[in-house]
Amino acid sequence: MRNKFEEDLAVLNAELEKIGKLCEEAIAAAVAALILRDTDFAEKAEEKDAEIDRMEREIEHLCMKLLLRQQPVARDLRVISAALKMISDMERIGDQASDIAEIVKRSVEKSAALYENPSKIYEKPSAEHENPEARYEKLEGGESLAEYEAETDRIASGIHIKDMAEAAIKMVNGSVASFIAKDVELAKNVMLQDDIVDGLFEKVKKEIMLLIKSSDVSSERGLNLLMIAKYLERIGDHAVNIAEWVEYSLTGRHKKDDPERQKAASFF
Repeated sequence: MRNKFEEDLAVLNAELEKIGKLCEEAIAAAVAALILRDTDFAEKAEEKDAEIDRMEREIEHLCMKLLLRQQPVARDLRVISAALKMISDMERIGDQASDIAEIVKRSVEKSAALYENPSKIYEKPSAEHENPEARYEKLEGGESLAEYEAETDRIASGIHIKDMAEAAIKMVNGSVASFIAKDVELAKNVMLQDDIVDGLFEKVKKEIMLLIKSSDVSSERGLNLLMIAKYLERIGDHAVNIAEWVEYSLTGRHKKDDPERQKAASFF
């Protein structure tokens, strides 16, 4: 009976490792879509989110089967309970990567619409817009479609959004790895890394506000970038949640049982 339980736990670990990898790939694809303005990457992020949703259901079914058949107690029960909590956070990570991809797709679609109807770029369309060649020159040389498309690319590359994404991916990877390795110190290290993501988020907010103030970016695109940064910050929070459930599975202690940690978390 115990051998069977250990085999099932090994399967659970493997499935959690897979869904964790999907989360990392979804984040990477969403941010690549932003930097490159590439809807193929955006769609890939959405596909990864769908896979994450499917795996969440499969892992939930596996956990429920383990609970019903094996009736685990003590640490074994904590491990399965933690896994159920972890996949919920992973599903949310996939959703937020998909939300980033959706913002990028809307922005790219708007660029395409402006290309089809370039007069929308101008408050007062001129007669030049009736001439396709003159229109193309205007788009390339003045308040242009090329500038419109390049602006988000340039700004997204210049601010700390990419750094935020890399830090968030590292946190997701570490939180899942800590569960597989049963390493509470690695889980605690992930919790500390959240300060890095939060610090980068503050930098991004200031950078975007300065860009909007100096008219280097429109308020609409600035708000889109700010929303993307917020999604990345939330991904970091979900990675912390996963790490906290890992700590619970190994030690029986959770943040909610520690008044000081609860107080610190509520402050932020």
